[in-house]
Parts: sequence; structure tokens; C-alpha cells
Amino acid sequence: MNAVCERKVLDVELVKADPLDTIAGVFDSIDFDYFRANCNRWFHAVIINQSHVYDEEDRRTGLQTLFVDLELLLEAIYVIHINASGANVTRRPVKYDKVYLLTHEQADNPNDVLCSFFKKFSMPYIRQELKDWLQAGIDIDASDPVQLKAIKVLLTFNDLECLLEAAYQYCKYGISGIGKRAKNSLAML
Repeated sequence: MNAVCERKVLDVELVKADPLDTIAGVFDSIDFDYFRANCNRWFHAVIINQSHVYDEEDRRTGLQTLFVDLELLLEAIYVIHINASGANVTRRPVKYDKVYLLTHEQADNPNDVLCSFFKKFSMPYIRQELKDWLQAGIDIDASDPVQLKAIKVLLTFNDLECLLEAAYQYCKYGISGIGKRAKNSLAML
């Protein structure tokens, strides 16, 4: 598991040192399609139940707006990961690891997707929305039609937090801000 993210408190300094390593740590521990499905179930459960802060329509709309862009961001992060790792996605089963929301142009330039996301949403806003979303996901009662378990919400939150912080650092500092190991793997491409 990724040492940066398995701690109770995310170590942003380690994420800053090598955001690509943080991204790899997440995607090495969970299949991208499975992770995406967990995010979708968590989002839908919170919206359907209108729990916690999302009982107000403007708050639900805020989460919905963030989530639409977040889906694109996650695919862009995954494309960056695949490009940096040199992995050949075509060897995997067809049903896994699909990037189907990004346009061809966005898939060719995933950094642009990252930067536009972080121009639209500030990190303080993202962090607060993520905490509210976590709390709402954990507070869902047993009558939830999505049948979402609190532990799955917490694990998904942890992975999502790592990916968002790493993507922000990657966007903010670019290639010059990443560690030697990541630079070497990019140089081999």
C-alpha cells in the first residue's frame, strides 16, 4: 500500500515530493473501474438520501457540479498514471480501465484537464466538500437503497483524497516538482 496515504493524516509533504508515486500507489492497490464505481455509489447514496449537509438543494447542486468535473479529473489522473508507468492497458480485460468520458484531445492532454479542474475549484473548497461528502456517506442509515458500507466510504475517501492532493501538486509544480523516480520513469517513455 502507498505509505503516503496509509497514515491517518495525509502527509502532504510526501505527496509534494512525488505526486506520481502517490498516484501509482493508489492505482496499484485498486482497480480504476472498481474505484470509479465506489465513487459513483458513494455520490448517489448521498444525493438520494439528502443526508447531512446535502439536505439543502444548493449544497447538493455544489456536490453534483464538483462530481461531474471530478469524473473527468479521475480519468485524466489515470491516463497520466498509465503514461508514466508505461503500462499497456490493451493487455487487460476489455471491461476494465476504460477511459470513456474524456475526449480524444483531453486524453492526449490530461494535464489540461487537471489544471482546468483546479482553476474551477480551489483546494480549500475541494477539501471541505470532500469532508462533508465523507460525513454524509458515513451517516447513511441502514435503510439506504444503495447498501453502502461506512468502511467502503472511508477507503474510497482515503484513495480520493490522495489522488486529489497528488493531482493538485502535479498541476501546481508539473514535472519539475516530481521526484527522481518519477522523472526516470517518464524519461524512459
